[in-house]
Formats: sequence, C-alpha cells, structure tokens
Amino acid sequence: YSTERVIRGELPLGYGFGSSSVLALLHLRDQVPSAVALGLAEECDAKIHGFTPSGLDTASCLHQRSGFYNSGRWIDWEPPSLKYSLIIFLRLGDGSLAEIERRVTSRQAELAELSSALGQGIRRCGEVCYRSLLAYSEVLIKAGVYSARVQGALEWLVGLGVVAKGIGGLYDKAVIIIWQPQMDTTLLEMLRARFGPLTILATSMLGEVRA
Repeated sequence: YSTERVIRGELPLGYGFGSSSVLALLHLRDQVPSAVALGLAEECDAKIHGFTPSGLDTASCLHQRSGFYNSGRWIDWEPPSLKYSLIIFLRLGDGSLAEIERRVTSRQAELAELSSALGQGIRRCGEVCYRSLLAYSEVLIKAGVYSARVQGALEWLVGLGVVAKGIGGLYDKAVIIIWQPQMDTTLLEMLRARFGPLTILATSMLGEVRA
C-alpha cells in the first residue's frame, strides 16, 4: 500500500484521541474497501500500542457520527447532553502502555460489570448514569494506571464526586472530566494550583446526564 501522502490536520498526535487510527484510515481510504481498511488500521494500532485495542477508535473514525460502541458493535446514537472538559498533563513517569493494559485487565470483571450497566441504560432509555461513570473512574484509580501526579489529581476530583478518567496518550496524558450541570468548572483552576502545570484543551456543553 502507498504510504506517501501529505496529511494536515489539528488533531493532537499521541494524546489518546485516536490519531493513529485516523492516520491509518486516511492513508488507506481509497486503496482498499472500508472493511479491509478497518482491519489493517486495527493491526497498525496493535503494533503501535503493544496490545490489541478495543476497536472503538477505528469504528468511530469510519462512522464519522455519534454512536455507542460495545463488544465490537457500533450503534448510531445521539448522546445525551453533557458538559465535559479535556485537559492535558505533562507526561511524568507513566508506565508502558502494555503495563497499563495489564493493570486494567486485572480489574476487568469490575469494569465489565459497570460497562454492561452503562450499556443497558443507553440501549433501554438513551441515558448515561453518572454514578456508574464515577464508579468506573474509581476502579481505574484503584488499578494504579496513572502516574503519581495524575493519580493524585484524579483522586481529588473523584473524591469531590466529579467523573474524571484518562483517555490515553503515548506522550502527555489526556484526561476527560464530565460535569453535572450544577458543578462549578472553576475547580479546574484549583486543580492546576494543586497539581501543577496542565493544559485545558476544551470545555464544551453537550447538556446533562442522569444522576
């Protein structure tokens, strides 16, 4: 396959935003059918990260619309309104992606149960349960998948009842924070004061989630 292309964009590379999947699919888009491109992109992801990814990144890149992804299946879905922030912590001694994968896998039973509950709520009534998202964040913190500074920051936020979890990153660590409507996003400035340099990449309002 030809890999000589000029590709320009604004998606940060190496922050857990699916950039490797995007690049693979852009390279392959007019060379092979979509199903073949999907398989090749996932193979590239596995080589880059050192483990087999869930397939979410490649599926969302291919569909280019809002959806729900679970166990290899994509369902078109208009998400409920919610407010979220994306922040970046400078990388400080994170473990390898393979080690992080191992720690996540050690909590697989708990995460799968929460994922199933979240999925059922979405399929049945189109709602996301904030309590389940918070519990999911807590399990990842207990698994020890973050560097010390990120771990401390997320423990602080989750202790205040705010959903916060890492979303990946080969380089610096990207974190998503999901707010309930009544929550004060000035907590981000307190977070910066307590835990050092961070970049607030975006804060967007998509509405609310069920408590």
